[in-house]
Amino acid sequence: MRRVLVTLAALAAWSAGCAVFVDTDGFTSGGPGAGDAGTAPADADASDAAPEPGPALNDGVDGAAPDGTAPEGFVDMFDRADGVVGNGWIENESGVFSISGGRVVAKSGNWVTRYLYRPANEDVRDVETSVEIAWATTPPENCDATLILRAQRADGKLSAYATFINDRKEISISRIDRGVEQYFGSRSLPEPINTTDTYRLRFRVEGTMPVVLVSTFERSTTSGWTTMATYSLTDDDTKRIEAAGSVGVTSDQYATFSYDTFTRTNL
Repeated sequence: MRRVLVTLAALAAWSAGCAVFVDTDGFTSGGPGAGDAGTAPADADASDAAPEPGPALNDGVDGAAPDGTAPEGFVDMFDRADGVVGNGWIENESGVFSISGGRVVAKSGNWVTRYLYRPANEDVRDVETSVEIAWATTPPENCDATLILRAQRADGKLSAYATFINDRKEISISRIDRGVEQYFGSRSLPEPINTTDTYRLRFRVEGTMPVVLVSTFERSTTSGWTTMATYSLTDDDTKRIEAAGSVGVTSDQYATFSYDTFTRTNL
């Protein structure tokens, strides 16, 4: 189970300000959150197409857009020597993330303080990201690989939208407000994750009123990527995040997963 309990007051606030839509295409399905906080029926289709990778960037010196705005896309396959992540990635806590065997690994810890993100010159509002994920072991709880979007980093307290694979069995979406999680809900996976397959998590955010969020979880097969679950919702709460922000990934209490092939596509 996720590490933030949702109070009755928080649920009331959510129900007043956040409408949930669930895709019924493909598998029945539903990542950090407080278990089954509830899902509501409805429809919102997520594209099954992989994001178009753009030019690889570094820390905003070489490869930055001339006017300082975010370039249209980014891809990082992490195919470089073991050690620091590099290529412009920034750690909120130094020494947590590194490259090992061409993949990004993380030291275990609090996911809202241990995250890896792109620099400010790449901040973007409407965006889709994806990352490939493999699990080395599968503890029953708190091994939740996570993508974050519209990340705000003022005073070191994270505000962002997050999608994650919650306790190996659900795809979930949350909003983080200065380090405090507002868990929106989840959709169940048709089967638990395992240590032999490679997976891909995709996350899309668009708009301001409301903010539209779509998360898709896929498994690699011999014929390509197969959708396991899609979960979507809209956020029109007063605490919704409207500003452009960074994109990235997080650690977790039991970070037994690793990341590969991160992409960002500006919408």
